[in-house]
Amino acid sequence: MSTVRKTPPEFQPPDFSLPHLIEIGQQLVQEQQRVQEMGLAAAYNKSLYFNRKLGDTAEPPSLPTTPFFRAYHPDTRERQPEIASQSYPGQPSSTRLAPEMVTQVNQILAQGQRLGIEYVDERRFRTNSWNCYGTVEGKGAEAMALLESCLDQYPEHYIRLVAIHPQDRRRLQEVVIQRPSTPK
Repeated sequence: MSTVRKTPPEFQPPDFSLPHLIEIGQQLVQEQQRVQEMGLAAAYNKSLYFNRKLGDTAEPPSLPTTPFFRAYHPDTRERQPEIASQSYPGQPSSTRLAPEMVTQVNQILAQGQRLGIEYVDERRFRTNSWNCYGTVEGKGAEAMALLESCLDQYPEHYIRLVAIHPQDRRRLQEVVIQRPSTPK
């Protein structure tokens, strides 16, 4: 049996010379520029902010699979990217909703209430005869998608959000978020 002698590792002293530190600094700047050009960090941070804002922390955020610079075209649904380029300032770019609407939805869901979305035309509005578009409980991203769908489908109708108590189904709050542009 041969005995293997283990020698302690030898470490080279770090090079703290000014030219070497400048070279390392330039490499860091170039790497940061590559990260910014790709836009991955911005997309990841927006996704994190959007999911945390809506309370959906169960699933980790995913990066968009569509190109970053495609514009939203309301007349062609297949061209709509996951991250729309048109959004309100200060809002995540994955929603086209006004900040007030996002705030209303977040407040209702944060209180543990069910969100109802209702719509009505001008004539039925006078008789208070609303139609239910759908309800969502606890899933912010789903609620935002449902609300965007309702707004797209009924652009000339009244639309309101309803906060519903989950156990006894009482209506706790009703907020009209859209009115027809030309009421008769």
